[in-house]
Amino acid sequence: MSDIQLDISNDIAIENNDIVLISSSDEVKQRLLQNLKSFYGDWFLNLTTGVPYYQDIFGKDYDVEVISVILKQTILNTLGVLELLSFELSIDDTERKLSLSFDVRATDKTISISEVILQ
Repeated sequence: MSDIQLDISNDIAIENNDIVLISSSDEVKQRLLQNLKSFYGDWFLNLTTGVPYYQDIFGKDYDVEVISVILKQTILNTLGVLELLSFELSIDDTERKLSLSFDVRATDKTISISEVILQ
């Protein structure tokens, strides 16, 4: 399988006037980040896709365990992910930032991601 590569601003990556394609672990990593940064109900072609940030995560009285379960499920439901090897969630109330560090086993290798998901 292959997919269209996105650049750091989530636009289609173009090199030499041609669309750049990615495959294998790079594709899975891009798909993971897209899934984790998608808000539930935002994609007009499928209103049931995305993470329920507004519904279950944002708010004054959030539950870290509930957030962990939701994000782990999102990771495990990503095409190409076989197993979640490690998971660390960090919430900074002052900066209003949610960060994740995790490792997954994909079809061809282990992928490590450490990313600010929301800010």
